[in-house]
Amino acid sequence: MKLTKTLVVLFGLLVTTNLSSAISATPPKAGARCAEAGKVQVSKGKKFTCIVKSKKLVWSAGVTVKATAPVLPKPTPIASAMPSQTPSPSPSQTPTPQVSPSLSPTPNSSPSPKVVVDFNPLALKAFEEVNKFSESPSKIRLKFEYGENLSSDLHMGLTKYTSKAAAIYSRFLSTPKEITIHIYSEKDMEKYRDNSVFQLDELKFWLDWYTKDLSISDSAYGHPGHNYRSVCKISKPTDCTGVSGEAGALYPSRATFNSLNYLNRSVVPHEMFHVIQDYFLYGSGGSFYLPQEDQDLSMPPTFREGGAVFFALAGGFESIEEYEKGITEVMNWMKKDFSAELKGLRTANDVVNLFLRLERLDRKSRTEYIMGAALHEWLIANYGLEKYIVLTQQHSYQKKFSENFASIYGVTLTEIYKLAAPEILIRITSKL
Repeated sequence: MKLTKTLVVLFGLLVTTNLSSAISATPPKAGARCAEAGKVQVSKGKKFTCIVKSKKLVWSAGVTVKATAPVLPKPTPIASAMPSQTPSPSPSQTPTPQVSPSLSPTPNSSPSPKVVVDFNPLALKAFEEVNKFSESPSKIRLKFEYGENLSSDLHMGLTKYTSKAAAIYSRFLSTPKEITIHIYSEKDMEKYRDNSVFQLDELKFWLDWYTKDLSISDSAYGHPGHNYRSVCKISKPTDCTGVSGEAGALYPSRATFNSLNYLNRSVVPHEMFHVIQDYFLYGSGGSFYLPQEDQDLSMPPTFREGGAVFFALAGGFESIEEYEKGITEVMNWMKKDFSAELKGLRTANDVVNLFLRLERLDRKSRTEYIMGAALHEWLIANYGLEKYIVLTQQHSYQKKFSENFASIYGVTLTEIYKLAAPEILIRITSKL
């Protein structure tokens, strides 16, 4: 009896293995069975992706592949642009008021590789859901502070993106709010010398870098991005503004709008979304010191940073083509700095485990930017924007985000991770 069972098992394994091999060897066809979720094959001028449909692995409908010139890898940065003894800047954490990590990929003086756009159905649905409100009257009054040493086309381009995003972000607010937008360079810091908001050690790192390396033109450092309780003069600490929403970004003085990739064009709207988040996190009275752990419990990094990435791209850009190029640039950044974590995603369960790590304050990986953006695509495509607005409005330093989420969506965060994981696995692996 034992021998018979063993032979049956071995036969079953042999059949399964041969069947899997046969599936893998068969040219892909829409709706036909495939062996591995996320696997991509090109056949007869179309690219097919193995997806989960009705609990089965099948090939997608296929996307026509346009003949394009091969995309060359980005050249290795020269030593002066990225000296090995200089650590990459880490997200900022400053005392009173505390500033959240800024969107700041490692600077690179080399031109970005050509981005080949490949549309994702969930991303398109989420983009369209958000942009239903792009023509709505804005409750956000923007006050722009431009650096004198940046090109006028950079001012115009970033103003356009930021203004469009502001109209969409207005959906989160019930009353008007003014936000000051700072677009400045390393040559424009004299005007901020007496402003406590701009006295960050990390800001000095980027100022020095842009000053020394004259080849950098495609780079940005996001700061500020906060709803401050007050902004005071260093020379006269009693001379303060009161509650003030401040957002913006530092750019190298050589930057033009066309020299920036789509990620760096989105940094100002990214930081502005943090102002909206902080408005609800701390309340209308402005910020105060809150330990990083408490911030994460109120809104985990996948929602704080992932939300800012998604809404900056979906809210600021005019088309799904621009949005997708922005996502690709975020992924290029993540692949460069956190390749091991992303390449380790082989199954849906790996995706769930990474989300749980990020939720549990694991700071070894900063993949919350791309993982969170992909989660937002799935969440808004499946549940719509209105629920997410309520989630943001009701998040607070006084509440656990997990409880707030479950009360609004009717499922736990872990359950959402499990539901979204197959699609997110495809989304991430298709960009690797």
